[in-house]
Amino acid sequence: MSLRFRSIVVSTFLVGFVLTACRQTQAPVTSPLPPAAPTEQPVAPAPAQQQETTQTPPDQGVTVEVEQKPGKTVYWVLPGKRRLGEQEWGTPEHPKALLEPVMEEAKQLPSPLNRTVPQLLKDLPILGGLPLEAREMNADGTQFTTTKGPTAVSDQGRIVTGTFHVTYSDRQPYDLPDSLMDTEDKVDATVQFTDPDGNQYELVVDKLWQPPIPDWETGGGVVTNAWLHGTTGTDSPLFPRVFTWGAFWGLGKVIVNGTVVNENQWIHFMTTQVVRDKKYRLATQDELPLALDDTIAGQVHHTHVIVRPVKWTADGPVFEPVHTAFTLPNGQKQPFLHIMFEQDTILQDAFKDWAPPAPAESARPVPEGSKSIVVEGSEFSFHPDAITVEEGKEVTIVFKNRGTLAHNLTIGDLGIKTDTIQPGESAQITFTPIKTGTFQFWCSVSGHREAGMEGALKIEK
Repeated sequence: MSLRFRSIVVSTFLVGFVLTACRQTQAPVTSPLPPAAPTEQPVAPAPAQQQETTQTPPDQGVTVEVEQKPGKTVYWVLPGKRRLGEQEWGTPEHPKALLEPVMEEAKQLPSPLNRTVPQLLKDLPILGGLPLEAREMNADGTQFTTTKGPTAVSDQGRIVTGTFHVTYSDRQPYDLPDSLMDTEDKVDATVQFTDPDGNQYELVVDKLWQPPIPDWETGGGVVTNAWLHGTTGTDSPLFPRVFTWGAFWGLGKVIVNGTVVNENQWIHFMTTQVVRDKKYRLATQDELPLALDDTIAGQVHHTHVIVRPVKWTADGPVFEPVHTAFTLPNGQKQPFLHIMFEQDTILQDAFKDWAPPAPAESARPVPEGSKSIVVEGSEFSFHPDAITVEEGKEVTIVFKNRGTLAHNLTIGDLGIKTDTIQPGESAQITFTPIKTGTFQFWCSVSGHREAGMEGALKIEK
């Protein structure tokens, strides 16, 4: 990395897992919840014990196996600002998750970590907290609103392709600070995916490790049935406190189009409760748990793969961008990977066969005298994708979601849209066209229009 690039990183307080380079410019849905009678508004998920811990109790070990097969929905997360919730970040008067205490603890680590870890926290402060100067506030200065700069956990994504299979083998419920690579835990992971430009990626996990960030408890490199992120003290607070079926922290290779572009790079895998709503916004801790009908895919869990701009060296972890092939609008390469597998399946874990009930299809009656047009949507198209109506005559468009993700129908130039609805549901809009022309309609859920979910409405005299 050039000296110029590093100086930008330090001076702008890289507020995501990376990001100075961005500053310029159907498998069955399953869940380990017990098969109890659903409430009127089921949520995702609601474990009985909500202790603040990231350790699995010592026993014979726990194994969690998860996969997502080809043809299911995968998101490539783009850089962007992160909304800041009060639970994680406090208020300007009483701020939380400050970097300074973590930095002081890092300076007490044994050599050479007492040099490399503080430097890493300067380069990537969000691993330990967020400086006040990196936080936006509302107009009257009473609340934090967003990060000042882009992060790796934005609300924006693009649809890509991919598949994975992971087995989390949790055998050691504690970290060994003096031996970061020594663990009884094991992981078996395969993952392939594309970027929005179609480049091919593969990750190879070579070993587990226990990142030496002060106060983190990674349970030997693999944790199961635990709470991570947010206010737990383990991993970045930029992500909300989230129930986790399985997670690991590893080191490995990033392969792009058949070429190894990074080695000994930090790879973080986790299968968690769903934290993306049906508009693909990343929830804050205050907004969790999400109701099932407010999740992106109508299921209670999904799997995240994050490759941070961090490399392991003989002296410890150091900043190193991920050398992706994807070019951002500012002309820079995206220097991190954050891949979301939204339709994963838990193959092995307690209560894995329970599934939430399918939503019932619903629709309001079409107003009397209104012409009715039915448009169906799925991943990622409308049928029909071209419709014609008459100027001055009331029309009702009934949108039916026949897909497996949340969708809507938006006619942007006319300023009208349906609600965002879950699979199997219907929504409608009734209006009277007042001008002729051809107008585009699309699904406004992040990444869906770019994946091809759009059509044309023609208004004739």
